[in-house]
Amino acid sequence: MTVSPISSITNNSREVVPGSLFLAYPGDASDGRNYILQAVEKGACEIYYDPSGDFCLPDVSVPAKPVENLRVKQSEIAAQFYGFPARAMRVIGVTGTNGKTSITQFIAQVISDCTVIGTMGYGFLSHLKKTANTTPDGLQLQKIFSEFKSQGVKTVAMEVSSHALSQERINDIPFETVVFTNLTQDHLDYHGTMENYRDAKEKIFQTPQLKNAVINIDDATGQYFSNKYRDELNIITYSLSNSSADIFVEEKTRCDYGFLLTIKTPWGRGSVTLSLLGEFNIDNALAVIGVLGLQKISFDEIIKTVSRLHPVSGRIELLKLKAMPYVVIDYAHTPDALEKILKNARLHCHAKLWCLFGCGGNRDKTKRPIMGEIAARLADRVIITNDNPRFESDDIIAREILNGAVGKNKCDIILNRKKAIESAVQIADEHDWIVIAGKGHETEQVIGDQALPHNDKQCAQIAFRLRANQLSQLAKIIDGKLMGDDGVYQHISIDSRAIENNNAFFAIHGEQFDGHDFVGMAAEKNAAVVIVNKKMNVPIAQIIVSDTRKALADIAAFYRETVSIPVIAITGSCGKTTTRALLENILKQRGRVLASQKSFNNDIGVPLTLLQLNDTHDFAVLEIGTNHPGEIQALTQIVQPTIATVTMAAAVHAEHFKNVKAIALEKGAIFSHLSARGIAVINADDMYASLWKNLSASHVVITFACDVKADVTASDIVLDSQGKPTFTLHYANEHETIHLPFLGAHNVMNALAAAAMASALQTPLSLVKHGLEKTMAVEGRLIEKKGFANAVIIDDSYNANPASMKAAIQLLTHRTTQTIAVFGDMLELGDDAQALHYELGQFAKEAGVQQLFCFGKLTQHTVDAFGSNAYHFETQEKLTAELKKYLNERVTVLIKGSHGMRMDKIASELCSIG
Repeated sequence: MTVSPISSITNNSREVVPGSLFLAYPGDASDGRNYILQAVEKGACEIYYDPSGDFCLPDVSVPAKPVENLRVKQSEIAAQFYGFPARAMRVIGVTGTNGKTSITQFIAQVISDCTVIGTMGYGFLSHLKKTANTTPDGLQLQKIFSEFKSQGVKTVAMEVSSHALSQERINDIPFETVVFTNLTQDHLDYHGTMENYRDAKEKIFQTPQLKNAVINIDDATGQYFSNKYRDELNIITYSLSNSSADIFVEEKTRCDYGFLLTIKTPWGRGSVTLSLLGEFNIDNALAVIGVLGLQKISFDEIIKTVSRLHPVSGRIELLKLKAMPYVVIDYAHTPDALEKILKNARLHCHAKLWCLFGCGGNRDKTKRPIMGEIAARLADRVIITNDNPRFESDDIIAREILNGAVGKNKCDIILNRKKAIESAVQIADEHDWIVIAGKGHETEQVIGDQALPHNDKQCAQIAFRLRANQLSQLAKIIDGKLMGDDGVYQHISIDSRAIENNNAFFAIHGEQFDGHDFVGMAAEKNAAVVIVNKKMNVPIAQIIVSDTRKALADIAAFYRETVSIPVIAITGSCGKTTTRALLENILKQRGRVLASQKSFNNDIGVPLTLLQLNDTHDFAVLEIGTNHPGEIQALTQIVQPTIATVTMAAAVHAEHFKNVKAIALEKGAIFSHLSARGIAVINADDMYASLWKNLSASHVVITFACDVKADVTASDIVLDSQGKPTFTLHYANEHETIHLPFLGAHNVMNALAAAAMASALQTPLSLVKHGLEKTMAVEGRLIEKKGFANAVIIDDSYNANPASMKAAIQLLTHRTTQTIAVFGDMLELGDDAQALHYELGQFAKEAGVQQLFCFGKLTQHTVDAFGSNAYHFETQEKLTAELKKYLNERVTVLIKGSHGMRMDKIASELCSIG
């Protein structure tokens, strides 16, 4: 029998492809040996199977090898197949009942090029991929390490569960350092006794090649391991209470949302400001200090990096929005963890402490009354709800929890978890603390055999929005005074013509109108409330604020804080709208996208866009514009983007900036309020790329470029006869040919910007290609139309600046017809306006434009520079009338100017006549 070369290895028959080695063994839920024939049919070239029990191998047409104890040995088999990838990196293992996820994520926060493997997934923190278990099986682990090796990963922080240790999943993982956190009651349904549970954890200290251990000796089991392995390993101990520990907290002071600590270590003594809630996070930080010290990192650098630690999603994660109660989301699902989270929340809570939790079904039942006793003893109010009931009755589980509670009068049962969270948020005082325990970061709830969508954080955020719909709460959020009766509003409007029943009308003072003149109309249309800066004579409730624009920004910022979706912010001197449209079209294939419309990119448009956010959105893509210094900083503070980019910097809106570098700095302010795990997407071709990289130094950076090395690039750029570009997109170690459906080589850079942001969201290349190629050109931006006398009209009338003018002119050079440019003034260029308009005329002449028609005072300089065949007009009407004389089917006309010049009127006039 001929043995084919093995191209892949899997233990999942659904993943078999031609050339796969299929590993078949009995699992927890099913027996992989039952799928051997299916694997062969799909092209498996060889089978390894576990011969245990009364299994009889079916007749197969490929080699089949029996391997005793294959479930354990698959790790070694996979390690050999992938070339022992874990040996190429430093592996740090973290085990214990609690703290594994926080510590691994903290390590990855402070060590560059460090990935994680654990409960929340694997990969870089900004690109986590899902895992089936806290510690994947031996085969998947080796596959993950192989992926890490190809990415050049140097350090891996890995959660190691007791299940993985007892099942020997971590064989062939060469740990250099392990961390032991604690041992408390959990997983007794699997281990049976606490002694068995401890013995499973101990196996990590017996792994080959292990050099170091960082151990919490405040825990009795930790003390036991420390004493037992003192002579075999380099052990660093840490403690909050034992001064003999290597790492010890000498002084501890609580401060807002954290602690000020004085810490003694083998590498030095110093102070740390820890911006993390919960004393157990001090333990976690001490473990991280131990790991960093063993990495030979200087003590000063250790202190700096630990001070920058930020909370892990679903691990004592604090949500605090203006006028809302404090909400803590935590994964605590054991008695010890619940007691710790409640005691730590009490340290910061100066009002009532609420506890909302449940217990999982088909799991350790003995902990239910214990957790009920803990909650009733430590909290002022308790709401017992469901967790993952699985195949048990959630009502019975809740009653078993309640049986342990001493103060049953403080306990309520609300089995629907979403409604329980909503109820707590609605009832609690804004100074109360609500601990929502049990599910943490999880996004599903297991009921029966179904995994239904559920997210505690999202439920709390929805409840915040519902509470904010009360007029009294709105007044607090926007720092206003409510005059009149309390009530509820539904939507927010600044346009009195669009008011609907129960809307909140914000009276904005604009350039042309003052919203205060229309509050009467709002009242007539049954608005619930008007937001004004002075008391108005209207028969409805009003909230008086000092500045209605700021009030609009405040409520928009509140709405932004009630969603946890990717929010992408795009700024730049050119290309914002096209890049936004491209990215929006890519992401629409993955979910519902909220995007800026009509270039809503200023202090009114951005808040209005954010106010449309709700829990049905999967992504938000916003344009951020500026006319004056400081505007992007202010808008970005409202938006709090998770991904941000600057398309380019050029002399646009220059009258309020000293030079282009000042514009680049203003644009770079978009990175100032990136979220803690935010990603900066930077145009590496731009001369200010290094400036933007410095401004985003504390974040992950993804680059795009045509001319230099970058993460996302383009090559082989060609334009067809119309000027539509085709290029090869190089993206995430793949490449694909892209045919853009609109005009201009400059749009390749816009496409790269969109693709780079899509890569930050782990979007498959196939979706990127489809999105780029199916995006329609934005109105007024290089749209080709049939015009008067069958002439070709290129409508680029929406806006203009020197850079976009040159890009549009270059498009004309690809036309074989006669070319005419129709230009309006480029506004807001400052002291250089005349010179820039003169340069425009020179550029157009040198590019081969044959005739030039101009409108506006500044374009007189353009006409002067162009010379013969250039004409200047005082009115658009005169320009259009003269231009028509030159039009026929052999003529292409480009129309462009600043938005304020209304060049779209000329385009409309020329295209409205056949």
